[in-house]
Amino acid sequence: METTERDTIYYKYRSLENFEFFVDILVNNRLYAASYKDMNDTMEGVYYAYGLEQEIKNKIHDKKLGLKICSLSRSNNNPLMWAHYANGSQGVAFGLKINKDKYEVTDIKYTDILEIQECVNTQKTAKEILSHKHRSWKYEEETRVFTNKNYVDVKIVEIILGERIKPRHEKLIKSIVEKLKIKCLIRKQESQPSFSLKNIY
Repeated sequence: METTERDTIYYKYRSLENFEFFVDILVNNRLYAASYKDMNDTMEGVYYAYGLEQEIKNKIHDKKLGLKICSLSRSNNNPLMWAHYANGSQGVAFGLKINKDKYEVTDIKYTDILEIQECVNTQKTAKEILSHKHRSWKYEEETRVFTNKNYVDVKIVEIILGERIKPRHEKLIKSIVEKLKIKCLIRKQESQPSFSLKNIY
């Protein structure tokens, strides 16, 4: 059966160093949405403006600040993502779905710095700027959810455990899912270099 866009599963890699954050995601079915100023890319939101009046540039800046971003990946088993965002495979990756009737969901375009020569709608331009990143980040296969709130509602369909997850964390996650009767698949990352996944619960 062909997968529709509405059925797309996205992934959020998370460390378990602060287990409270993991529990919040699982119990409340939500992910934090950050300002672009708080993202880890120092070039986030940067663009070249040609011929734009300062007033327009100021409005674009304000619109960017008003947007909140939830960053996801379309890849469920990227070794670099496990290393950078899941504490070296000691964390997890949530597999989840987004209500696209409720949120604007955009795949990142990986290019050089975006050039803006005209602006008709500052809100649209702000989102366009924040939908571009330098090509060096292409490995992330990022999709962004835009909102004006601090959290994005999600439907969790699976939890992938990193291959180096601590046994107590693995046991605790299984126990939480079972006792709260959370309907999601639990899988575990297999050893390198295959980076395959196996169902464990």
